[in-house]
Amino acid sequence: MSYEGSTDSRVIPAPDQAGSPEPDHRWSPAKLIAFRFAFAITALSAHAMIGYVPAFLPLETLSRPLGMVLGRWDALNFRATMSVGAFIVRALTGSKWAVHDLIWKHRWNIPVLVLSDVLGLLVLAAFVAIVWTAIDQRRANYSALNRPMRVYLRYALGSVMLVYALNKVIPTQFGILTPGEMLRPIGQLSHFLLLWDFMAASAGYTFFSGLVELIGAALLFFRRTTLLGALVLAGGLTNVIAMDMGYHVGAIHFAIIFLLLDLILLAPYLPRLFVILLGQAESKLPLEPTPLQERWYHSAVTKGILVCVLASPLVHVYGIRWLRSHVHTGRSVHGLFDVTAFVRNGKSVAPLASDNATWKLVACDNRSGEAQGWALSVQLANGNLQDFHLTDDAVHHTWTIHQWGQNSTPVATLRYAVLQDRDVSLDGKLGNDSVHMLLHPVDMKKFFPLLTR
Repeated sequence: MSYEGSTDSRVIPAPDQAGSPEPDHRWSPAKLIAFRFAFAITALSAHAMIGYVPAFLPLETLSRPLGMVLGRWDALNFRATMSVGAFIVRALTGSKWAVHDLIWKHRWNIPVLVLSDVLGLLVLAAFVAIVWTAIDQRRANYSALNRPMRVYLRYALGSVMLVYALNKVIPTQFGILTPGEMLRPIGQLSHFLLLWDFMAASAGYTFFSGLVELIGAALLFFRRTTLLGALVLAGGLTNVIAMDMGYHVGAIHFAIIFLLLDLILLAPYLPRLFVILLGQAESKLPLEPTPLQERWYHSAVTKGILVCVLASPLVHVYGIRWLRSHVHTGRSVHGLFDVTAFVRNGKSVAPLASDNATWKLVACDNRSGEAQGWALSVQLANGNLQDFHLTDDAVHHTWTIHQWGQNSTPVATLRYAVLQDRDVSLDGKLGNDSVHMLLHPVDMKKFFPLLTR
């Protein structure tokens, strides 16, 4: 990870500076081992990086086959690190779970997931470094290998963080606060959903956190700003890891791997940074290795264009297309409704506090995206909340309602009609009963103070 031996003479510090290069640019044994370990981490962490490559391809016909190939390599790499990590966790904890069960049956157990993937990555990297050291003991330095590794790290990490950053700058990663989600009491939310709703409600904070990641990612594409970009991302990723850990987010192991890669980029700078922070301002920082021969594609203008090209499909796919899929355009019934009349089998029903069958409030929204259909949340007279999957036949004005997450027999088939003042009538079968309901739209901002800004 050292920069000695670079073609840029500015990289070599003066002899009186700490860490000056040794004669003939020979790296110390510790530095050689550290580089091998870092290189192995970089190679083995590919499963956390390559899954984002198709996101940058605007041509779907090209992204699909590439995504399949990368997906298979991703799964193979992921299974390798997870299997090693799970075996170690089982040995350390004395768990009687089989390795396969530890990984797949308990894959959403956050401590196990983190320990398995991250620990497996570190152990495999250490094993590679040990074997590499044993068979390559005469190597003086890895300056020639250091340059392409750092270029890969800068561009790969910068590209991945662009995905996360733009999902926050265009606030789509955490979705939007839909009527159905707003109806659920906070005490019934999991840690994960609580964080997601918090971020969805805090558009300003979401934008700020995304902007930090965007600035850090963009700076990695330029050699002169690599240090600043890596420092910015280190702060942003540390915050992400703290929130993921506190709110039990399953993807925390990816954030930890990204931080490890960012620290590899920072490693050559850290000794001099500490010297400067301790007050010895005359110490100079190293520079990123320069190409053996400057080309037009090394210019700042070209890299700026590259960042824009990478960001463009992300803005379209994760921004514009996602927002369009969640907008109620073309839907005649959407939002929050108060059930003003409920007739079951020809008899009007008054909602009672003990009634667990009569509808009181209805929320219709596109919570899960157009491809998966709409969601219907129903608050019953006794206050309980039920979630359903809704298929809307806009031609025949018919709702087909299934239990959430199930494709079993529909629990209800209802025909709807939009009346004056956006009132909605529902008629059909609810279970074994014939029902008629009259829904009146509710002003969301008056009903939910959280939406008032």
